[in-house]
Amino acid sequence: TRNILINIFIIIIIWYSINCRSTSP
Repeated sequence: TRNILINIFIIIIIWYSINCRSTSP
């Protein structure tokens, strides 16, 4: 099943969002 792939994608997006927020002043 590709459920794992979708999960990984979601995690990456969330992680990226948190990283962007952390870099924000």
